[in-house]
Amino acid sequence: MKGDYPRFRDIYTDEELAENFFLSPSERLFVDECRSDTNRLVVAVLLKSLTYLGYFPELQDVPAQVLAFIAKQLDVFRSSVQKYCLKGV
Repeated sequence: MKGDYPRFRDIYTDEELAENFFLSPSERLFVDECRSDTNRLVVAVLLKSLTYLGYFPELQDVPAQVLAFIAKQLDVFRSSVQKYCLKGV
């Protein structure tokens, strides 16, 4: 439909994850300023979602596959954001 906001897809290939959700060195420096693993992960997810979608999504709309890809880069556990009820966690 014309005028609809972009949305996450259900499934991404490894190449698509790397292309769209890999943290650049400057993004990583920004994210690393956050105090806790939960904050670092949420900031990184929102940052990459903004770049990908053009807006900040509701956290529960972020696919588990995207969350896991970003969490692995930060070496944090997905469970650190379970309280946000992310989709598929």
